Amino acid sequence: MQSNKSVDWSFHISAQKASGSSQQAYCKANNLKFNSFSYQYLKRKGNEPRIKKGSRKRETFLPISIKSSSHISSYELILPSGESLKVSKGFDLREVKDLIALIKPS
Repeated sequence: MQSNKSVDWSFHISAQKASGSSQQAYCKANNLKFNSFSYQYLKRKGNEPRIKKGSRKRETFLPISIKSSSHISSYELILPSGESLKVSKGFDLREVKDLIALIKPS
């Protein structure tokens, strides 16, 4: 992993957007810490996290609409913490909340 002080975050944020890769995939491919990348990304957007050390932030989900498509075989949800959930086409998406509760610590 690169030292945070020697990383050109502006370059990597621009390169990640241009690559079309997810932030997590880009960080892995470029040997960057995902949490550091996310922090720098939010900081540059003017949304610097204001969370006291040791406190837990509440994650908020945004509504999405999924258009039906015959070529999609599965859906994958990747949480900011890195946990992921992948379900096959035909899965009852209303049950996602229950599945997330299984992978997230309470």
